[in-house]
Amino acid sequence: MKMGMSRLLIALAAVAAGGAIFAAARRYTPAQENAGRETVELNLLMSLGGDGMREEYMRQRLDAYGELNPDVRVSATFVESDTLVFLKLLYAGKGYHYDVVCMGDDSMLSAAEQKLIYPMDEFVMRDLGLAWLDAVPGACLENTMSGGKIYGLPFIKSRLKVYYRDEGGGAGAAREIPAPVSLEALLQTSGGKRLGLPVSVLLRDLLLSTDSSGWDALLGETERYQVDRPERAELLRAMKAGLEQGTLVDGDNQTLMEEFAGGRLDAVVLEELYGEELELRAGETLSGAGLWRTEQTPWLLQGCNLYLANWGIPHDYGPAWELVEYLVRDGEFDARTGEERDMDYKRTLSRKNTKAYLIVDRVIAEFLHGDEDCGELLKGLQSQLDTALGE
Repeated sequence: MKMGMSRLLIALAAVAAGGAIFAAARRYTPAQENAGRETVELNLLMSLGGDGMREEYMRQRLDAYGELNPDVRVSATFVESDTLVFLKLLYAGKGYHYDVVCMGDDSMLSAAEQKLIYPMDEFVMRDLGLAWLDAVPGACLENTMSGGKIYGLPFIKSRLKVYYRDEGGGAGAAREIPAPVSLEALLQTSGGKRLGLPVSVLLRDLLLSTDSSGWDALLGETERYQVDRPERAELLRAMKAGLEQGTLVDGDNQTLMEEFAGGRLDAVVLEELYGEELELRAGETLSGAGLWRTEQTPWLLQGCNLYLANWGIPHDYGPAWELVEYLVRDGEFDARTGEERDMDYKRTLSRKNTKAYLIVDRVIAEFLHGDEDCGELLKGLQSQLDTALGE
């Protein structure tokens, strides 16, 4: 078990010991508590993080929750970024409050320090428990705690898959290919076929992550982004060549899905949670292979976490917690296997993430539209990060 996960479980065990009276309380179930009475109103605020398909995904989950809880009405507000979420939370409270917030895990520390989100330790221990938490990959529990309290739980954490049409398999041929494919191998074996890839999303995730072998050495404020690495420069060169030759097509999830469904792409890399929608739009059953970062490590995008919005006054957070619990329980991690526990993942410093993201996004734009050598580009990025973040 990784160090971060061990610390989390120890902290939660302490919470359980200190919160026995609370844990014995009966769970709040909106449909039962409010049967025949006034409808419970909840307001959810979600950052799309540049992925417009998250709105459709969340609306489907909320519709399912509404069918199970007819006396609860959830009003959802969607904004483009975590920054806009912060602004809405800062100005909430004058006649309008949010109850549940969905935004990046790397925004947790700043939100907790500004008291924009409410700790959920006792709810977690009462209704989820250590067994559920232990089943969640440790990578997904990074940036969920501050000051010994739990402020966030993982929501959208999706594995990447390569989807393609099985030309000779016919109906029912789609299957999980036993041997996953690394991004490097995928680029090398495209055979001139057109591959759709969310380049900006993958590059940000790749550049702002730390290999699992370096976890124990990278603690607290001594952590450093390590982007200037030869293997990453080679990967960028392969991606650049594909973009220039037209065999690699960049785009967001929505655009790539439309291009593939329209027959203009031979294969597409998407988050696994969009697989069913892709097949519906393509009108056929597809084959898929897990996309790994390397031949040894799976690739799972960090996505976003769920939080309870802090009202700043005495308030019953029970109804909002019931929605959070439903969303995190609804099959998101139940089928995870041991392999996800050994993946690369981001150990970013939350106070510095916003600045790092701005720098990395600017360099990604230069990569996509400029002609600087990829090795020199990464050296420049390393220098900018070290200078700006005070490394």
